[in-house]
Amino acid sequence: MADTQTQMRKLWQAADPKATLAYKFMQEANRKRNRSMQTWDDLHNWSVEHISEFWEEVFQQYPLIYSGSYHNVINENARMDSIPTWFEGVKLNFAENVLLWPDPKDSSRATTERKRDAAIACTEVREGCTEMRHFTWKEIRERVGLLANAMRARGVKKGNRVAVVASNSVDTLTVFYAIAAVGGIFSSSSTDMGTKGVLDRLRQIRPKYVFIDDAAVYNGKTSDLRPKMVEVQAGLKDIKELQGLVSLPRWQHKPADVSSVPQCETLASFLDSAKGDTTLRFERVDFRDPFIIVYSSGTTGMPKCIVHSVGGILINNRKEANLHRDALNHDPEDSCTLQYTTTGWIMYLSSCLSMTHGSRCLLYDGSPFLPDLKAFIKLVGEQKVTELGISPRYMQTLATAKPPVLPRDVTDLSHLRRVSSTGMVLSEAQFEWFYDQGFPPHVQFGNIAGGTDLAACLMLDTMMKPLYSGGTMTAGLGMKVEVYDQEIEGGKAVKGKPVRVGEAGELVCTRPFPTMPVMFWGDETGEKYFNAYFARFDNVWTHGDFISVHPQNGQIYLHGRADGVLNPSGVRFGSAEIYNVLEASDFGEEIADSVCVGQRRPQDMDESVMLFLMMKPGKKFTQELVGRVKEAIARDAGKRCVPKYVFETPEIPTTINLKKVELPVKQIVSGKTIKPSDTLANKACLDFYYQFAKVEELVQPKTSTSSPTTSLLRRLAPTTTTSPLQQLTQIRHAQTSQNAQKYKRKDQPASQKKRKSRTTFLQPDLRNAIQFSLVDAMRYLRAAEVGRGPTSSKYEIHLRLRTLKNGPVVRNRMRLPHPVKTDLRICVIAAPDSAAARAAQTAGASVIGEESVFEAVKDGRIEFDRCICHQDSLAKLQKSGVARILGPRGLMPSAKTGTVVKDVGTSVREMVGASEYRERLGVVRMAIGQLGFTPEEVQKNIKAFIGGVKRDIAGLSDRISKEVQEVVLSSTNGPGISLNGEMRGANSVPTRDVSTM
Repeated sequence: MADTQTQMRKLWQAADPKATLAYKFMQEANRKRNRSMQTWDDLHNWSVEHISEFWEEVFQQYPLIYSGSYHNVINENARMDSIPTWFEGVKLNFAENVLLWPDPKDSSRATTERKRDAAIACTEVREGCTEMRHFTWKEIRERVGLLANAMRARGVKKGNRVAVVASNSVDTLTVFYAIAAVGGIFSSSSTDMGTKGVLDRLRQIRPKYVFIDDAAVYNGKTSDLRPKMVEVQAGLKDIKELQGLVSLPRWQHKPADVSSVPQCETLASFLDSAKGDTTLRFERVDFRDPFIIVYSSGTTGMPKCIVHSVGGILINNRKEANLHRDALNHDPEDSCTLQYTTTGWIMYLSSCLSMTHGSRCLLYDGSPFLPDLKAFIKLVGEQKVTELGISPRYMQTLATAKPPVLPRDVTDLSHLRRVSSTGMVLSEAQFEWFYDQGFPPHVQFGNIAGGTDLAACLMLDTMMKPLYSGGTMTAGLGMKVEVYDQEIEGGKAVKGKPVRVGEAGELVCTRPFPTMPVMFWGDETGEKYFNAYFARFDNVWTHGDFISVHPQNGQIYLHGRADGVLNPSGVRFGSAEIYNVLEASDFGEEIADSVCVGQRRPQDMDESVMLFLMMKPGKKFTQELVGRVKEAIARDAGKRCVPKYVFETPEIPTTINLKKVELPVKQIVSGKTIKPSDTLANKACLDFYYQFAKVEELVQPKTSTSSPTTSLLRRLAPTTTTSPLQQLTQIRHAQTSQNAQKYKRKDQPASQKKRKSRTTFLQPDLRNAIQFSLVDAMRYLRAAEVGRGPTSSKYEIHLRLRTLKNGPVVRNRMRLPHPVKTDLRICVIAAPDSAAARAAQTAGASVIGEESVFEAVKDGRIEFDRCICHQDSLAKLQKSGVARILGPRGLMPSAKTGTVVKDVGTSVREMVGASEYRERLGVVRMAIGQLGFTPEEVQKNIKAFIGGVKRDIAGLSDRISKEVQEVVLSSTNGPGISLNGEMRGANSVPTRDVSTM
């Protein structure tokens, strides 16, 4: 999570913001609307406070092809949760606006301006760039006309659903535009989705036709999809609307024989119904009418079928493409968009929308890593891509390759204007890698966020503001994004409360916007829709993300999901999809219940999926069961949905109404300590899940007599001549191998005698262990942090104790000789003008008082990180009623924690720059230095920390025996390295070599 109190590094800035379309749009609006806007913030404020004016101005300055007229843009007095109608009276067609351009003199007429017949409209590229086909605008229009007329001949009309289970190809694109031309509704799923996942979607929308690829190629493997066709047809045979399946050929000149697939015909056979008629005809529908159904990755029940409107998607695209990205400032034949996506993701729609302004669309199907890591980025250079859409995972793969793949060194990227990334939270380090190593400095990097629910961006880039590291540049125009207090329980008619700027909270949108879904398919009462977005806070769209707004630069920082949506490697799916598999498969006799959550800790570059199984009485949790569960999930939900970890659990948290609760488990395994809600029926069971925050320790071999750190470094010697990066690779490889051995050990005969449980934590044997001097350890860890700033990563010390499992633990606070964090804000509860208040002020406290502090806290203004109370003010504090607010935040002073004191001056001085530490699972951890610290500074801090812990141990000597067994140094992104107590070894580099960044 970015430190929103620190100004982030500026990475990019437009050459001339006044030359942008947004600035010109703003000046025209000033002239027509009697406004005086000059900056992007002015424009955004107007767009969200005067939504009718703003969206009408977009409609007028960037017209669509349409007929009809409107009297009101929107009823601004309507409640947001009533889903207000926009531009009532306007009629238009999605495919017409993609394939043609409005006549500047008459928007009801279409022209081929910006989309001339001979220009290339799209390019189809198959995996590894082995197959490439270019299609002109004339060819695409003819293909769409032919298929649309075939659909009409088969009885497809306005409102009918046509679905595809297909790759990102020209055939799929043609089906999309053809059904849109007819006025029907399109739906798509990718070929890698399991059959059950496909049927969970199709059975709800009841399609008239399903177009399915006859084969798929991914990661070098070819899959025959005819068995899936048979399964899909069998699963839809009771859907009376279904007329049949149509097979799309993966290889154009070798269509598969589908005669054995019931109710299926080839694409060529279907097209015969058009009798060669390629004439384009478009059914214009109401602005609000549906044209596409996409699917949620929700956490309960079946996937939600989200229906989007023609007009909402098109006008939002006009806004994003021009006011955020300057599309019409560029010649369309010099523009090329490549969005890496499958057809099952909302970014497929984004890819298709790039054609509305005349940009060539590059359709890529397959793995971007074949035949090697450079092939995909070479394609970007060779095809002169100007807009590239990728994911954080893709960049991570390039950056961590051995050796790293740096796109700007691989190919000519002079044509590239912008790279956008979405699907996962993007780390600050990835921002800096992008500009320092990965891409040319002229390229704008856009970290965008929005998603399937609104088919638009809530936050994205702009050409009028600078880009700072770690965040998203701005909220979208017309999107009134706010941050609400996540701790408010919420519910019907409950008003939300904005948090202070800089604090993290729930992402909400508090004014209507055109791409709000028009409905959920099959949700007759609208209850599912309301519960999805409006049940949390009254009349406010709640999106389900945690965000914060930077107080200095105004950028928005994403901190992850607030719900149970799973997102490993950018592949989003719901826990319900896992539960559906377990319930539908033959596990009912063994598994009583399950909970599936995503784990993403601060140090994790990606999310891992964890599945916990609660067994029925008398049934055993075995690795054979784990294998069957993973196999079933891969088969029915898709291989990308298979959990990384599967564990047994004794109990699953539920509400008093027996509703399964995922969020607390997700927060706990992601490293957070939480206060369980009183709405939980069994909140004590959450204690079990804390151990999984350090899941790597749980998958270490139990029979090892060495510590995890020692065994990881067994093959490394301090005298090695390999580079730090090479040694780091060996460390990580050793860790991977060791975890693999863990799973081998689980496959033991059930008859093997169960060991007696230990009363102490397993201790390593350090007699033959390879340990390192402090300088060597810091050198290796610095290699793991290459590219990161001197304050963005931290060294951490781990003291492994010889101690009993049950008993009192070490817990305290101390100020290191060289503080790691020095900006602590301390509040002192003391009577104004008292001696205690004056002492607190002299010592550096930032907030001092009694009643003034209590009132500020009740108003939500908690402007401090620590709180202590003078003993004479304790009674007033206890009567003030702020305990319910400060307590959950860990800020309530008490004698037990040593924060009710007599000498506040001394306590404040000790607390400034102080850090807390606590023993967990026999290990005491604390941040010991910033990456820019010298070895001498780190050594002093380590000595002080060990001395403090030993004093704590001495204070517990009458209750329990403890001693320090091992000292391990790690860093934010590096492994743990066991220290031998020496500053330098015989072959260590000089300390000055580890003292500069």
